[in-house]
Amino acid sequence: MKLIKKINSKIGLFVCSYCNKKIEVEFGNGFRNKSCGCKQRFFQSINQPLFKHGERKTRLYTIWKNMRQRCNNTKCYLFCRYGSRGISICEDWGVFICFKNWAINNGYKDDLQIDRKDNDGNYEPSNCRWVTAKIQSRNKRNVYITFEKAQEVRQKYIPRKYTRKKLAEEYMVKESVIKGIIENRTWLVA
Repeated sequence: MKLIKKINSKIGLFVCSYCNKKIEVEFGNGFRNKSCGCKQRFFQSINQPLFKHGERKTRLYTIWKNMRQRCNNTKCYLFCRYGSRGISICEDWGVFICFKNWAINNGYKDDLQIDRKDNDGNYEPSNCRWVTAKIQSRNKRNVYITFEKAQEVRQKYIPRKYTRKKLAEEYMVKESVIKGIIENRTWLVA
C-alpha cells in the first residue's frame, strides 16, 4: 500500500498495491499489508493458498524475493543496477505463485539461474529464461565479446591478414582475450 495522506496521527489513507482501491488504515508498528484483502480473496476464489507450508524457504522463492528487492527496494545495494535503470517486474510476477508456475513450466531446475535475454529489458516471461551460471556470466553489460563475436574472431583470424593485435583493437579487448578465443580456451559452446 502507498500512503496518500495522513488523516490523523493514527490513521492514513492508502492505495492498495493490487487493485488501486483507496482505504483508510490504522498505522501499526511499521508493518502494513500491501493488499486491502483483494489478494487473499483472489487466491481463495481459485482454491490456491498464498504459500504452502515451508515454501518461503525454497530456492525459487529466494530468487523471486531477490529479484523484487533489486527492482523495487531503493535501500537494496543492487537497486542502482536494476530499479534505478528502469528495470521492473511484470505485474503477473508480483505474486509468487504466478512466478512459480512460469518457472516450473519453463525449465526451472535447482542448478539454473534466472537470466534476462535483453539486459535493458524487464523481468517478464518473454525476456527471461533459466540458464547455467556460465551462460549467465556471458550475458552482462560489461562483457564486450559475445559468443557470436567470438565465432567471428575465429573466422577472421588469419595470421598474416588479421593478427591478434588487429582483432584486439577492432573488438576493444586485450590481446590475451583474442588469444584465448583463437586457441579454443575460452568461449566454447556451453
